[in-house]
Amino acid sequence: MSNETKSSKNVKSKTFQQLIDEYSITDCNFIKMDIEGGEFIVLPTMLDYLKINKPTLLVEIHPMFVDDPIQKFGNIKPVLDIYDHIYDEKFRKINTDSILLLMQNRSDLTLQILLTDL
Repeated sequence: MSNETKSSKNVKSKTFQQLIDEYSITDCNFIKMDIEGGEFIVLPTMLDYLKINKPTLLVEIHPMFVDDPIQKFGNIKPVLDIYDHIYDEKFRKINTDSILLLMQNRSDLTLQILLTDL
């Protein structure tokens, strides 16, 4: 039996759009995201901005944090579909099917992907 107790804390947070607005950011052409599974929540909220501005994204995807890989993939697929080019951490061109397969296998590996239109 474990003696660990769970606790929670409230933390202040801001949406991506709130940061863009608050700091009057007009040229955001590169975004790096490593938020330990939070990418499945945050990326969909950025969809409108990404469609308009298409910054290059470097995103770490953490399949090990995924309970329902098909649903989580569905969350980020609209973002992936915005970009013409998706590369893995070795700069090999990959497609969304490859990402879904890795997520379905619940790989222990962290998948780094680069999304760009350049």
